[in-house]
Amino acid sequence: MKHFGKYGEIVDSVIMKDRHIQQPRGFGFITYGYPSVVDQVIEENHIINGKQVIILAKFLKHCFKILKPQCIY
Repeated sequence: MKHFGKYGEIVDSVIMKDRHIQQPRGFGFITYGYPSVVDQVIEENHIINGKQVIILAKFLKHCFKILKPQCIY
């Protein structure tokens, strides 16, 4: 979360784990405090530990819709 925290306040984050062996499944969810932060995160490329990270924008918990959801490859 350190990488994504530089963009703005993270109010919630979850790293998904396999329920049987408790190992990370390779994806997670981040909720930012302000919708405008998401636009900046989407527009940039992200390399973490030498791997490109795909960003998918969905809905925020407070029902604000992201206007331009897209993937970064």
